[in-house]
Amino acid sequence: MYHSVPLVVDADNTVEGEGISPQSSEITFVAVQTDGTSATVLIQGSPDNVNWLTLKTLSLSNDVKAETYTGKWNYIRGKVSAFSGGAEALVNVYMMQ
Repeated sequence: MYHSVPLVVDADNTVEGEGISPQSSEITFVAVQTDGTSATVLIQGSPDNVNWLTLKTLSLSNDVKAETYTGKWNYIRGKVSAFSGGAEALVNVYMMQ
């Protein structure tokens, strides 16, 4: 059974989430943007919670995107690297494992 771990919550601008230790090497990432024009979400992995490598890029346009990644990293984070939206626009990123 999958459970959801938030990586980025209610971002209304560019932001880096905190590194989280995944419990599985097969992870599905879900990014959601509401009431906005566009956003770019990077899913990043790190061996040490300091140096980050982009594993997946999710381009949003007021919608939902999901991507699956298989690989072992000590830490995973979400990063909203680009954001364009109105006053009510928000981005949320989840790790499903």
